[in-house]
Amino acid sequence: MGKSESVFANTMQAKAGQQGELIEFLRGLAVSMHAEPGRLHYSVHRAIHDDEGPVTVIQAYSSLEAVEEHGAWMRTH
Repeated sequence: MGKSESVFANTMQAKAGQQGELIEFLRGLAVSMHAEPGRLHYSVHRAIHDDEGPVTVIQAYSSLEAVEEHGAWMRTH
């Protein structure tokens, strides 16, 4: 990655018994996320054999401007 590229890792904890629903929701966002200009990567992860643990989302952007555009997009969706 170049100097201006930005990577974020966000960790979320689903309510008890709802990890699958959280993962499904986050993965459902992938199509629109990948269509964003400046988006380089979006992926959703969980630990193997852990149906109650945290979920991690990794996002990468081409620039700080792309991060700001993503923020504006999130406020409207």
